Amino acid sequence: MRRSFDEEFSALAEGMFARRPEDFPPGAFTFENFMWGAAIVSSRAYGDDEDGSFLAVPPLVDFLNHQAGALQLTRFGNGIVAYAHKHYDKGEEAFINYGGKANAQLLSQYGFLIDGNADEAVFLRLGEHLLIEEPLADQKRGLLEQLFGDGVDADTAILKLARRPREWLGLLLPVVRALALTAEDEVPENAWDLQAPQQARLEVAAWSVLETAILRRVEEYPASLEDAKARLAEGWPSGGISERNSLGLRLQISEQELLAEALVQVAERKEEALAMG
Repeated sequence: MRRSFDEEFSALAEGMFARRPEDFPPGAFTFENFMWGAAIVSSRAYGDDEDGSFLAVPPLVDFLNHQAGALQLTRFGNGIVAYAHKHYDKGEEAFINYGGKANAQLLSQYGFLIDGNADEAVFLRLGEHLLIEEPLADQKRGLLEQLFGDGVDADTAILKLARRPREWLGLLLPVVRALALTAEDEVPENAWDLQAPQQARLEVAAWSVLETAILRRVEEYPASLEDAKARLAEGWPSGGISERNSLGLRLQISEQELLAEALVQVAERKEEALAMG
């Protein structure tokens, strides 16, 4: 994201700003001010339709903070309406729902995160965490292409691992079943047949593939979950760590806790599959 802002500002500075310095005085149109404006737009602007074709910063509405369970804004004609989702007493803060967003999204777009976020999620990547390997590599790739659909590269696809298993089992589970296939297995013609439970041996192998992928994702963090919690315990704003580092640690802890929960769930499903065999 920072690189795109750098490139956009450079293009403006070398183009429009340079050609019209009387309209865009260098002292006002600095990179720092550009970044401030970009932050305001990304955190407070709303699209004028469902596709967000044109962004606007609506007065007053842009002050409303996020709370899970609150209603989202409703577009009405060329305006935006915020309906109260509950009774508010005089002086009580009103909230809206920014939508189901993981902490990485909340932090990058709005500058805050939620401990225990029910919408927390991390992502697993083909080619990094999930690997297309022999045997049957070509057949596996073909199955993944069916599952992902047009426009998605099976070798670099990104899969969501959410806190609620129902949000990822529908796609992630058939993907790991496909990746776990061996020469002993019959390759299905329709990849979506892998949504249904398979033979115990393949089920165990599929959960092992997912377990390995999650462990690879865990290894990407610079510190363990325990170390991150200990570092955070040094405290902000007491002087132990900065606010920025505190936010980074809270994000890391939130994601690592989700991964730990997922590993427990995977281990339980793997044990169930072993018992079936």
